[in-house]
Amino acid sequence: MSRSLWFSSTESPAFTRFEGHDSADVVIVGGGITGLAAADLLTAAGKKVIVVDMLRPGAGESGHTTAHLTSAFDRGYDTISRKISREAASLIASASESAIDWLERRSRSLGAGRFERVDGWLYTESEDDVESLRREHAASEEAGLRCSFVERAPLPFGNRGAVQYHDQGKFHPLEFLHALIADLRKNGCRLFGDSKVVKVEDGRPCFVELDNGGRIEATDVVVATNVPVINRILLQTRLYAYRTYAIALPASNDDPAGLFFDTMSPYHYIRTQETSEGRFLIVGGEDHRTGTETETAVHFENLHRYATERFGERRMTHQWSGQVIETPDGLPYAGRNPGAEHVFVATGYAGQGFTMGTTSARLIASLVTGEFHPMEKLLSPKRIELRALKRFITGNLEYPRHLLPDRLTNVNVSADSVDAIPKGEGRIVKVDGKKTAAYRDDSGALHLLSTICPHLGCDVRWNQAEASWDCPCHGSRFDPLGSVRNGPARRDLEKIEPS
Repeated sequence: MSRSLWFSSTESPAFTRFEGHDSADVVIVGGGITGLAAADLLTAAGKKVIVVDMLRPGAGESGHTTAHLTSAFDRGYDTISRKISREAASLIASASESAIDWLERRSRSLGAGRFERVDGWLYTESEDDVESLRREHAASEEAGLRCSFVERAPLPFGNRGAVQYHDQGKFHPLEFLHALIADLRKNGCRLFGDSKVVKVEDGRPCFVELDNGGRIEATDVVVATNVPVINRILLQTRLYAYRTYAIALPASNDDPAGLFFDTMSPYHYIRTQETSEGRFLIVGGEDHRTGTETETAVHFENLHRYATERFGERRMTHQWSGQVIETPDGLPYAGRNPGAEHVFVATGYAGQGFTMGTTSARLIASLVTGEFHPMEKLLSPKRIELRALKRFITGNLEYPRHLLPDRLTNVNVSADSVDAIPKGEGRIVKVDGKKTAAYRDDSGALHLLSTICPHLGCDVRWNQAEASWDCPCHGSRFDPLGSVRNGPARRDLEKIEPS
């Protein structure tokens, strides 16, 4: 099992489970950067706020990021300007810079997170990409960003040019979030862990129901769970889940201090970070659609090879992966849930989790308090992305592509019998003629589960590196014993008793 640098270098606060019935002005489902930033803003506005998290606040995807705080955008400002509008590019650029400013102010006010201003470089090792980088520089500058085109990024290996984005940021994400949690508690916000939401009901009032029978009444609800656990047709069919990988190695004094992202496919991103365990070089990338690969440990090996070829031989001290969510047009969804008045959702940040998560939190907090926000229309979950229709169609081909073979054939059966499964591993096997997800724990005990994801019925796959069952259709993930680890699934995999 992998563990991120952030979790190993900071201690998580304790949380109790939500029990019984209660009420609040706002219930926030999900305790990552979006949920906690929204809680901070709404608590400061005088709202009574309750935060509930399936794991514990800070323990989800915000702890599996590489925390590049950058106004560079995955989709690219050149693409946004051409395919959406120049105004959209300007709004995204301004929001990204504003989010970094907010994170800096809050980090410094809390005295936590080790925030540092650095420049960022979007660079290429290929002459073929230089012209597209020049276009990206022009579009970024037109969008209002302070940036320059340079002939070479300051890296200890050859490259052919870069867009240099000035005054970006980096910090320790969990040191920041844990300090924010302590401050929220001091200011009256209540936060709960091990509290899985199974239903959200819009209305006057709204209701949030938990798997243990708990129930919370609220004026407004914010669902900030990376993938929303609601609206599985209108919203979830427009979300595409990817696994992304990262490693950490001891940093040398010669390692560059900035943020770096290349134009390779698959792409890579690089930075350094001071922690309580020392200074580390972080290298990430190797993205692929969730659930489409089983032998996932190879991605850590690829990253280690990439790092040592460019920075010299070093021992890999940490490895981890995260789940990033993309949308058809590359912009997040943040605002009112389609069909609802008092339920808000935020998702689809791609590689900009902390900047777009903060932006989404600020937008939703404005909507809850009745204030204007310039991003409301652009990021609305209700928007119709006609220009991205092709990507919507191709993105949803994964569902029928996997569902029909899963139900009608014996594909993905990866072991002849349960006897072939080693300790600590999972396999899809045939048990009494039926495909079964089988896991053998470290003691040798065998656990049998249905392969069928309870979201929309695709077969899960075993993820070797993360010891999880992953669904290739909409990105739901489950631990080895079948408990939900990532939505959109809300129920665990069905347990099967051995015959």
